[in-house]
Amino acid sequence: MAQKSKHFIGLIRYRVQNLPLEIFQTGSVLWSEPEGEPRQDVTVVTPYTLGETKYGQKVHSTIRRFVIVAADRGHCQCLPILTYQRQGATKYGINRDDHAIIYIGKPPPDEVSAEERLTKTPIQMIPKSPRDKLEPKSRINYAKIYTVEHNVKVFFIGRIASTSEKQFAVDFDDTWNKKRQLGGNW
Repeated sequence: MAQKSKHFIGLIRYRVQNLPLEIFQTGSVLWSEPEGEPRQDVTVVTPYTLGETKYGQKVHSTIRRFVIVAADRGHCQCLPILTYQRQGATKYGINRDDHAIIYIGKPPPDEVSAEERLTKTPIQMIPKSPRDKLEPKSRINYAKIYTVEHNVKVFFIGRIASTSEKQFAVDFDDTWNKKRQLGGNW
């Protein structure tokens, strides 16, 4: 029998959770498999093409990291953890003020040289196991909220450190309080 690749073995850890209300908690950090079963011929960090739409657009999937900001029945709202192709918050077109470093261990990694000074406080993550890692250029984007359904396969990799929980909530609220609120004049 052929030996299974380390990427396939890692994918076994993804599963639909049996008790989602007890498991999907605010501050948990997870990896989500957004669509379908993973292909065995690609690495887990590489997006892959699932097909095309009827208009010829490519449809792809990738495994993403998220921090849960709110848990509801059947789904949760999450913030993405991104490296922007290892550019940190220097990537053209993003708002640096919506981002913070997320890291494992102490102290937080240095900002990317062209990143200047991020306005939000670095957030520490406590990994679930020593195998769970974050890239040093990982950033939380407080401005983007994604919904993750509880019926998709996920893998929990850690949680926000108790020493960072309050700052995480403050920075999330600060980002969303600055956004334009819906008014009555459409």
